[in-house]
Amino acid sequence: MVPASFQIHSVTSWIMSAISNLLKNNPAVKTLSKIYGSLEQIKKNSEVTRMAAANPYLAKVRDFNNSAQLSLSETMAVLAEEQISFARFGDGELKLMLRPTYKLAFQKNSEALRKSLTEVIDLAKKSPKKLLVGFPQTYQDLHWSGVWVDIADETLEMFEGITRTGNAHVTRPIFFEDLGQAGVDLWRAVWSGKRVRVITGKGSRFELTEALFDNVESVTYTYSTAAHAFEDIERLKVDLAQTDDELYLIALGPAGTILTAELAKASKWAIDLGHISDSFENVFKGAVRPELKPVIKN
Repeated sequence: MVPASFQIHSVTSWIMSAISNLLKNNPAVKTLSKIYGSLEQIKKNSEVTRMAAANPYLAKVRDFNNSAQLSLSETMAVLAEEQISFARFGDGELKLMLRPTYKLAFQKNSEALRKSLTEVIDLAKKSPKKLLVGFPQTYQDLHWSGVWVDIADETLEMFEGITRTGNAHVTRPIFFEDLGQAGVDLWRAVWSGKRVRVITGKGSRFELTEALFDNVESVTYTYSTAAHAFEDIERLKVDLAQTDDELYLIALGPAGTILTAELAKASKWAIDLGHISDSFENVFKGAVRPELKPVIKN
């Protein structure tokens, strides 16, 4: 359960933003100015409380990452050199796996989905040369500290025994923000000259951005449903068993994490790419961040 201090911090920030906008339009409203000052102090106090509550959990996650997690560039080197499949766990996958009541707009939760996500981790433990799991970086912002207060202990228990994880944020804006063009080059090295198959949802916003993908030999598409793709996994497994592409690139949300592991079990090289193109466009072209784009629900 997320502590009340996290909720207070979030609500206070929203109120402060609203009042700040009012003050800009009504500079003479002294009462609002006083309220704003008081809320600012409350926010500072709640931030101290939030960090005090979160620090023990963040420390545990940080210790795990220090012992097991590859850096952004190290993750890329492993994907290119070992041609190992890569299934990423973000906050969505972790919460779906650990919280039965948690759901996403584009992927409903179920007992079968939770079991399948658990099996991805099990495969990474049993067959570390076939599958690398991606684990989140340790962030201390409001969102991630709230996530770790809620699920850190259970998550780390699930991942116990895994001695190497990739950095799940190699498909996120921070990757390109940190590494710039060098990050683009690292990804291009993974699929250079490869026969690639893209697995994504019908009408998906996923696109093969030319600056990232114009060096592949060929591209073939396999489409799943626009939403709730986990329910389509069995059909995808049957269809993809008949293919012989060199590399499978998957953009299917949490279902992509699971499908990547299924393909790895079948000795196919698969990478869960998530929002990589949106992340590239955000950093290099000023487009909106991936999570701010509209979700396709059907």
